[in-house]
Amino acid sequence: ENAPEEYDFANKEVEYQSLLLDGEADKAAALRQEIRKAEREQIAYEMRQEMTQTVTQNQQATALQTAASELEASFPVFDQNAAEYNAEYTQEVIDLRDAFITQGHGPVEALGKAANFVIKSNDLVGTVGEEGSTLASKKAPTSQDEVAKKRAEVSKKLKAAEAQPPELPGESSADRGEKALDISTMSEEEFKALPPDTLKRLRGDII
Repeated sequence: ENAPEEYDFANKEVEYQSLLLDGEADKAAALRQEIRKAEREQIAYEMRQEMTQTVTQNQQATALQTAASELEASFPVFDQNAAEYNAEYTQEVIDLRDAFITQGHGPVEALGKAANFVIKSNDLVGTVGEEGSTLASKKAPTSQDEVAKKRAEVSKKLKAAEAQPPELPGESSADRGEKALDISTMSEEEFKALPPDTLKRLRGDII
């Protein structure tokens, strides 16, 4: 929207006062109407500009919040509520974002550029587009189905181990021709999930 034509309010006020002093009441009244019309146009223009600016700021704030939420969801190091939260990385993103905004970039674009820099500099997983939208990560988060499958596998191994009869003193599972539970092939999570009795028997095999 184009601004209204510039109006010299100061000189017009002086002219208005002069007309009154000279007894030119009609001319003074006409000039007063002209001044008031120009004032209304200027005020209306400024109000429209302010409203447009407010709407734009609200839209940018909403877009920035959405981009930040996507970033936190894909990279928990930036999420204050996550166990992986890293205050140093997060502050670096904020500082760079503000610097990019100062250079003239939009808030969302600035966040994307800042996040990309921090992610690549610190060798974090995945990338973020400069518009703030998250691109595919190299490592997807573990789904509930995968967790359930993992637990089922651990449970199956434990049941198989517990089904074996207790070993006699001085006799190992290898002596009886049975295959002992191989802890070297187990993950750390699987080993920690073993019951105390099983751990004792495993230690007995080792000793």
